[in-house]
Amino acid sequence: MRIHPWLLIGVLACGGAVSCSGSKAPASCTPSGPTQTVQLQDFAFSPTCIGAPAGTQLVLQNTGAAEHTFTINDTPIDQSVDPGAGAEVQLTGLAPGTYPVICTLHPQMTATLVIS
Repeated sequence: MRIHPWLLIGVLACGGAVSCSGSKAPASCTPSGPTQTVQLQDFAFSPTCIGAPAGTQLVLQNTGAAEHTFTINDTPIDQSVDPGAGAEVQLTGLAPGTYPVICTLHPQMTATLVIS
């Protein structure tokens, strides 16, 4: 059996048995300080590297024209935010660590939350 070189390159680039799906592990980030407000705009979170002390609250502001969610994977936090509206998210009960954040309506919209 002959293996095409481009197929081999594709398999190696994807990490062998790991698929090249769109899901991402949290990117490493170092927040510049505690984040108080997260903007949901133009299909992006701002900042994309969110820092917060354990047990605090984040203010979400959707400045775009589409509904978004602020969903922290593997936690109960899944907050919808209508266009032009705001919301608050309590980080109570989340242990210090790094968490991936996604908009479930627009999966390309991701951020990383670092709780200290």
